[in-house]
Amino acid sequence: MFYTENTPVLEDLQEKGLLSPILATTLAAVPSKYSSPQDDWVGVSARVSVLVYNTSLVKPAELPSSILELALPKWKGKVGFAPSETDFQPLITSITKLDGVAVAEKWLKGLQANGKVYPDNETVVAQVNNGESAVGLINHYYWYRLRDEVGRSGMHSALHYYAPRDPGDLIDVSGAAVLKSSPVKPPHRSSWPSW
Repeated sequence: MFYTENTPVLEDLQEKGLLSPILATTLAAVPSKYSSPQDDWVGVSARVSVLVYNTSLVKPAELPSSILELALPKWKGKVGFAPSETDFQPLITSITKLDGVAVAEKWLKGLQANGKVYPDNETVVAQVNNGESAVGLINHYYWYRLRDEVGRSGMHSALHYYAPRDPGDLIDVSGAAVLKSSPVKPPHRSSWPSW
């Protein structure tokens, strides 16, 4: 079995023909939009890409409708992000697929110029919450985890969702597959009991 935090790796293995088909009963347990259209990997968990913002430093009307706006000069010195986190790669993939390599490169350069690099998403959300950064790129559950730790009264931040069809409007899916090279093969559907 091959398990990964984000699906681009599974899609790469799929394109190379290295995955075995997943049982229909396994695929049926997950909404089809979170699994492979070719039925050779299945989604296991999902999280939403969001922008966390400090409610004292940024008004809702000032928030970007697109993740691409974070590369604009108005965000200089205000953006926190953790590029070494695996959750950052799907954002680059999304921008590249929707807008092309040139736009993705321009966005990355703008983000580098505007932002502060943190070691992980836990630090991003904590530093936005305490006001060190005005906004930060995270997945939604980091904010909820911090809220559970410090309580509602300790939260000085909120979540902002990007506009539909924006490259930042992204659901990251963790998935699993069986490699064709595996000596252990999934059982055939006919070997499962019919209840």
